[in-house]
Amino acid sequence: MYYHENNRIFEEVLLNGRLSHYYQYNTLEDGRVGKTLVNPARGKYKWRFKYNKEDIKNCEVYMHEPILTADMIKEIMDYIIANYKDTIDCVIIDILNINLLYRYENPEIYNYYRDNYGIVILEDF
Repeated sequence: MYYHENNRIFEEVLLNGRLSHYYQYNTLEDGRVGKTLVNPARGKYKWRFKYNKEDIKNCEVYMHEPILTADMIKEIMDYIIANYKDTIDCVIIDILNINLLYRYENPEIYNYYRDNYGIVILEDF
């Protein structure tokens, strides 16, 4: 973990040197400091990526959004495929909100990554 640019950006780096997530700080008009979670793909959704060095084949993605959509899953999986294609074979999406897309409602996106990349997506509530 380290800071950049006069303590304005905080990053958490994984063991292999890749980024898990970072926080971007900015000063609001009233002088308070705002903190924004930015995912490692620097995409538009708020999520964090983590894996255990003893079990590199599995990773966890912590969602910080009120809903989970197919577009969010695509952003996450594009990042994982680009960086961990031959390493990770199971993605666990940790969800803290009950208002989401369930596997049985839209199995096509889960089947696509399983069939084309051999990566299983699981949801953990």
